[in-house]
Amino acid sequence: MDTVPAEAPQPVVGPHTRVTVPVWLAGACDTRPVFDAVDAWEVLDDTPGHVVVEHPDRGVRVAFLPERPGGYRPDAVWEVTAYADPDDERHLWKAVFGAATPPEAVAAFIAAATDPAGAVRHPDELPHRTRR
Repeated sequence: MDTVPAEAPQPVVGPHTRVTVPVWLAGACDTRPVFDAVDAWEVLDDTPGHVVVEHPDRGVRVAFLPERPGGYRPDAVWEVTAYADPDDERHLWKAVFGAATPPEAVAAFIAAATDPAGAVRHPDELPHRTRR
């Protein structure tokens, strides 16, 4: 017996519907791509209004801060911070993304920043977790 695969449901598009392709160009309202990218990370803080997670090797933290203590800053909703020593608050670098940044772009940045293959650099420039 042959089975016919079901077609994926198509969105209803009316005369006033705007469709943006690729979808990531549509805006920054869906945070799921970023939270999917950090799903296995340890949650350091999840008080109402913000979330901070840490990579399993403890070298990178991602913060979602739409309601930071100093007030909303549309230019700094996501912060990705790398540490040479996770027990020392001094960071190697920090990337900040605003509210208009597509979450898919933030997720791609996180994936690249935590890629174990990494970039070719002098060992003194690398966090402790990648030194040999």
